[in-house]
Amino acid sequence: MRYLSFKIFFISILLPPVLYIVSVQAIENYLNNRFYKKIEEIYIGDTKPLFEGTVRIQDAISKNVKTFIKENTLFTWWGVTIDILVTSRGHILYPQAYVSKEASHGVQTKDLMQTARENFDLLNGGLKLKVDLTLPHNTALANSVLGMYLIIFGAGLYVYFSSGYNRARSEEYLREQEIDRLHGVETVYVEKLSILEKERESLSSKIEKIRTDLNDEKKRASVNEDEMINEIVTLEEKLEKNVEISNLQKEEIDTLHEKLTQYEKRAESKKKKKDDDHIIKRFKALYKNVDIAERAVDGFVDLTEDMKIKAEEIIHHLNEDAGKVIIKRKVFNKKSNLTFFELQFSYKGRLYFQKKKDGKVEILVIGTKNTQPKDLEYLDNL
Repeated sequence: MRYLSFKIFFISILLPPVLYIVSVQAIENYLNNRFYKKIEEIYIGDTKPLFEGTVRIQDAISKNVKTFIKENTLFTWWGVTIDILVTSRGHILYPQAYVSKEASHGVQTKDLMQTARENFDLLNGGLKLKVDLTLPHNTALANSVLGMYLIIFGAGLYVYFSSGYNRARSEEYLREQEIDRLHGVETVYVEKLSILEKERESLSSKIEKIRTDLNDEKKRASVNEDEMINEIVTLEEKLEKNVEISNLQKEEIDTLHEKLTQYEKRAESKKKKKDDDHIIKRFKALYKNVDIAERAVDGFVDLTEDMKIKAEEIIHHLNEDAGKVIIKRKVFNKKSNLTFFELQFSYKGRLYFQKKKDGKVEILVIGTKNTQPKDLEYLDNL
């Protein structure tokens, strides 16, 4: 369709996944920076127990981080994953690879001063925090982003196609109205022409009658000769005038015929184009082992319904197994070494095809016995 752009359709399909990938990356970067700052604020917690030696710094960091992750719905519901690493002087404080029973029951069995000294040394050595946040595919948040883009572009594509369809229908309606109007004008002029033809015939018969009477009167007397001649001249002038009017009417009718023919050809061309596109799509969907040329599709459209059924039956057999089809004859190209095969259907139907290197069959021409000379000439020129 003229108002529907393949470019816009292609962009509407391509952009959602591209925007989805870009958006996921942007969300990951944004959340990574955001949660880095939040975790940086809470992962140590209250330093008083650390300096008193009642809590190890590893346990405090582990507790604070796990509580933060557990309370945030992005990690529990929306599928976001986060990896956190806390180190100091080459020691990994979080995540802890091994937690002893002593650490799990607090530091009651340990010297508080020793624990406080260890905590102070680790803090004094400088804690290094590393946050790596990822948004995996096929999670709730990722699918929500993709769904949002699909809905937006789907709605836009629907609005665009609806607009194009409505404009095409409006144009088709106006064209049909113009064709009907021209048909009406043609009918009026045909009626006028018919009236003029009758008047011309009536005048011609009157002239003949007057001429006959004139000849008779000449034999009797020449008294009224001048009057009769004048009347003949007047009638001939009327006849010439009517003939001139009649010619003008014929020219106008011819002009209208040309316009009407042009409109009908355009309408027929568009209809044939739609039929060709429909047949091409249907054949591609049904017959995977057969390639059908555009000329073959045009010939198929021009067939009668009975011949179309027989032709499609042959196409089906070619698609299933071309070796089982009965070939009428081989046709050799005069300008090259190409060889084509001719099949007959429905007595007058003719189908020409060739076998390709990949094992498929390419149908080049579909026609009848009447179009055979032109079809063979077309094959010679390939």
